[in-house]
Amino acid sequence: MTLGIVGLGLIGGSIARAAIERRLVTKVLGVDPNAEHRDVFAGWPGCEPVATLVDLGMCELIVIATPPDQVLTALDQLPTRATVFDVASVKGAIISGVPAERRHQFVGSHPIAGNEGRGPAAADPDLFAGCSWVLTPDGVAPERIAEVRAFVQSLGANPYTMSAEEHDAILALTSHLPNLLANILVGLASPQTQPFEGPSWRSATRVAGGNPELWTTILSMNASEVCGQIDRAIQSLEEVRDVIANGERMRLNAWLDEARCD
Repeated sequence: MTLGIVGLGLIGGSIARAAIERRLVTKVLGVDPNAEHRDVFAGWPGCEPVATLVDLGMCELIVIATPPDQVLTALDQLPTRATVFDVASVKGAIISGVPAERRHQFVGSHPIAGNEGRGPAAADPDLFAGCSWVLTPDGVAPERIAEVRAFVQSLGANPYTMSAEEHDAILALTSHLPNLLANILVGLASPQTQPFEGPSWRSATRVAGGNPELWTTILSMNASEVCGQIDRAIQSLEEVRDVIANGERMRLNAWLDEARCD
């Protein structure tokens, strides 16, 4: 099987390397406007950069690993016979925008995986081993869903099926809000605090400073759910602030104990 990948960054590159190393495909064709990305990709066994999306016509399975706001544009230019899935961390806005004539072939998906690196130089063939991988197959032909499910399982991932709306609500809490909070903490810091930023600080701010354009897109496309989680966080902070200010040690201890990760 020939695999096509649109977008040769961290996730697209990791899928390419994993698919070749696990012998899931015989060849990977990749499209990316970034010449440096194409050069790295071309250096991997079984991987060949091509110039346009039309050049992916021979691929049986195609991954769209672009920023979320570019997924539908890419889908519109891909062959109609291939099974196509994306890896964007926002699903509702994408699924609702898929044209009716493309619904049969497009499986919305999102691997809950990543690292601090950027681009194909950070690609890891083991990135998906043991990770959760969400599928949002609203209205898709069952055989296409089965094909994508089998592929992600072969990458070592554990597939979960849910609606696009459920995915966006969950990820607003487990991914999008933590990224915002990490950036808020960094914004509160100063050169004077830097010598005192220990392990707790590094853990809490690890994901800060990600790709600004990508995160602007993600947060904007999932604005309603993200804003709802921000409201919940503000409410919780106000409640614990009052507990601390009022010297309610027993309530504070109970609150901290409830949040422990045993």
